[in-house]
Amino acid sequence: RWVRLRHQTFSVVLSLKPTRALILFYEKIQSNPTYWIKFLGGFLGIEIGDEQVEYVRQSTTVTSMKNLSDVPQGGAASGKVRKGIACGASVRRR
Repeated sequence: RWVRLRHQTFSVVLSLKPTRALILFYEKIQSNPTYWIKFLGGFLGIEIGDEQVEYVRQSTTVTSMKNLSDVPQGGAASGKVRKGIACGASVRRR
């Protein structure tokens, strides 16, 4: 049910502003992080070099994010950073 609702919502956003909306899912990014980091930079109009890609890769691992001390937990017992898994893998290219 949640996956269907999420897909419908994202589909509407993409149909309204396809050149201004990009929806990437965790699984898709994990399939080829270097490609998707550069793709995202291009979507935002930013050229991202190899050093920057490596910095982003290292800074956005689940372990790195769990180790951040300034991430508000909002009272959630499991914290804001989850296990690094999600419930869908879909992307629409520009």
